[in-house]
Amino acid sequence: MLKHLDFRCNNLNHQPVIEAIQLIREYKGRAQRYFALSDEVPIEGVIQPKWKENLIETDSKGEERVNRVNYKIAVLQSLRKRLRCKEIWIEGADRYRNPEGDLPQDFEEHKEEHFQALKIPLDVELFISKIKDLMKDSLSLLNQGFEENRLVCFDYKPA
Repeated sequence: MLKHLDFRCNNLNHQPVIEAIQLIREYKGRAQRYFALSDEVPIEGVIQPKWKENLIETDSKGEERVNRVNYKIAVLQSLRKRLRCKEIWIEGADRYRNPEGDLPQDFEEHKEEHFQALKIPLDVELFISKIKDLMKDSLSLLNQGFEENRLVCFDYKPA
C-alpha cells in the first residue's frame, strides 16, 4: 500500500520520515531480517527513543543492525502521528491533504487583514509573550487557590 501513496512535507524537519518510508519501499519483497550495513537507516527524527532498543540489535561480529520488521512498525507509528497533525501529507488525498491549501489563497496578500480579524498581533514574539503571561497568571491563581483551600491536600510518596 505504501508504494501507491505519495508522501510530502512542507518542513525539512519531517523529511527523515519520508526517507524512512522510501527505504521500506526499497526493501519490499526482500527476505532479509536486517537492513544492509551500507544502508543509511534514518533514526533521528523518525524513531521515538523508547523504540531504539527494539530496533537496533548487535550481531555476533559486534555490528549494530536495524531489525526491518520492528523498524517498519516504528516508522508507521511515526507516520501516523505526523499525518494526524498534517506535518506530513499525502498527494491527492482529501483528509490528509497539503495543509497549505487550508489557508485562504490570498493569505499573504491580505495577511494584516486576516490577523486583525482574528485579533492577534503580526509579531509572533508579542503573540507568544501574551500567551506566556496569561499562562503564568492562570497558574499563579491556581496555585494560590490550592494554598487557600483547606479541602485540597497533596500527599507525597517517595519513589
